[in-house]
Amino acid sequence: MLGEALRGALRQSSAPDGFRAFLAHHRPASGTDGSPGGDIGGPAPVLSGFAGAAREARGWRIEVILAPEPGATGLRDHDGSLPASLVSASLDHVCTSGGGDVSLWTCGVRLEVDAPAAAAGLEPTRELVCMTRSLTGGLPRTSLPVRPFRPGEDEAAWIEVNNRAFSAHPDQGNWDQAVLTEREREPWFDPQGFLLHERDGVLAGSCWTKVHPGDPLGISPEAVGEIYVISVDPGLQGQGLGRSLVLRGLQYLAARSIRQAILYTDAGNAPALALYRSLGFEMHHVERCHAGRLPAGAPPEG
Repeated sequence: MLGEALRGALRQSSAPDGFRAFLAHHRPASGTDGSPGGDIGGPAPVLSGFAGAAREARGWRIEVILAPEPGATGLRDHDGSLPASLVSASLDHVCTSGGGDVSLWTCGVRLEVDAPAAAAGLEPTRELVCMTRSLTGGLPRTSLPVRPFRPGEDEAAWIEVNNRAFSAHPDQGNWDQAVLTEREREPWFDPQGFLLHERDGVLAGSCWTKVHPGDPLGISPEAVGEIYVISVDPGLQGQGLGRSLVLRGLQYLAARSIRQAILYTDAGNAPALALYRSLGFEMHHVERCHAGRLPAGAPPEG
């Protein structure tokens, strides 16, 4: 699933080196997947993987994603040459475009990209766990009162609580009005699914959901709902508020006839992983970040 940073770069960037995409294809064996015949007979090539490189304010972000296996629940089982080639092409582009700080994210592939990342001087720094849960078997009950987000009124309060809740987080703890406004302009944004919980008129926490009209993980033929952001005021953490907010978000998605939910959390966040597992989530895949600085000019060796 392409991250929001790269989707935004793809829509907004006008500079030639602001965004660059690399696609990898393979030609399946004839008749194995129902693909139409190519120009020379036999199945047409199908997309196997994607890499995107975008220049951001803090440097470059690269994402490498492998296509889901049709009809399977995981990512396509490629040999190591495909993700490695996509990584190398992206790193080459960064170097020839001036170099700089790089965050390289790989979805569902890790060992295959360690060699080219290490050769370029990048080191593993973070891992995100993608977790999934069916919404068809009922949910625990909660009576936590929530209300929908009000665009134009709730931004300042939400940013203040969110940034304090994630003060040590490298991505989530530095939101500002511009970033939030950009999200509100996304086609998926729905204030009805952005649920706020207040105590004595003061924001205490929130559960922000989003609905993917098409399944981003290849786990369902239908739309998938995501628990996008859970924010709890630091002074109220440890009281079960996060659990109730997640349940409120899942209840909202289920009421919209969404049958599958996903979320992402840091692999090192043991309390969050324990909470989500207790709510029926299971791991789907892991995304790893390699980071470092690349020089301008010649691509890295290896």
